[in-house]
Amino acid sequence: MRGFKVLTAATFALVTLMFCAPAATAQNNVPGYLHALSNLRMARAWIKADRNSSLEFRQAKSHAVGEIEKCIADIRAAVQDDGANANFTPPPQVGGDPNLPLRTAINLLRAAHDDVAAGADVPAHAGLQPRILSRIDESWRSLSHMIGG
Repeated sequence: MRGFKVLTAATFALVTLMFCAPAATAQNNVPGYLHALSNLRMARAWIKADRNSSLEFRQAKSHAVGEIEKCIADIRAAVQDDGANANFTPPPQVGGDPNLPLRTAINLLRAAHDDVAAGADVPAHAGLQPRILSRIDESWRSLSHMIGG
């Protein structure tokens, strides 16, 4: 009888662990996504704050902002799916220099890339992580090409 109780308790513990493990993986991604969301929002603001008005710069900035906005939309959806509040985000991890808004935006994009890359791609998000990383990289390339960085 005692062996049956031990076996039942062990089975219950294993089943509980199986159900909790995927949830823990998804929740572990949320802080990284929230940091990335902050950094992407701030990068978008710095890009828009840049006052260079040449046509070539405007096109590059517009392309970068478009990619950033797609990333923000994807991350917001993923964070909400994981049960977190997408409107609450920690402060960005990189300070800013009003004299160098595009360089500041590039630094924020690098930080956002690192935050997203640090987490695991949850199968329920259907390839969200590589898609976001690709868009961040595209935005980064667009800006760095324009400033020669």
